[in-house]
Amino acid sequence: MPGALESVNILDLSNWIAGPFGTMLLGDLGPMSLKSSHRMVMVAAP
Repeated sequence: MPGALESVNILDLSNWIAGPFGTMLLGDLGPMSLKSSHRMVMVAAP
């Protein structure tokens, strides 16, 4: 039996606890999810 959200795609751009947790809960219902992560780089000004 397919999930309730089988035809939905999720793009997760979050980086805090609630965002990935919400994506995990939605992923349990059947949609394909794509996680994008980024790193912040700090550059000191001369």
